Amino acid sequence: MAALSGPSFAFLDVSRSATTCAPDMQQLRRSLLDDALATLWREDGGLLLHGRHIFIPDAGDLRHQALQLAHAVGHEGVQKTLHRLRDDFYIPSDRALVQD
Repeated sequence: MAALSGPSFAFLDVSRSATTCAPDMQQLRRSLLDDALATLWREDGGLLLHGRHIFIPDAGDLRHQALQLAHAVGHEGVQKTLHRLRDDFYIPSDRALVQD
């Protein structure tokens, strides 16, 4: 998480809270409990991780907040923003999010 100077504790707390209510997160947690996910997935401290990357659920504007964290570091275009976003977070269809 150091690549983005660390996501703020507030952002991580909101992400943790979304773990309990976001439909995509609930489905992933059930699959994790049923051992139906690849070994890359695990839960740690209330966050769902894909490898070492924090999964950001599709809840509220969390994904846009993660994008803002990555973009605010350098404002250097799609590729570099996408690279910084992927340093810390796992977001399905992240390329489309960054391009939009």
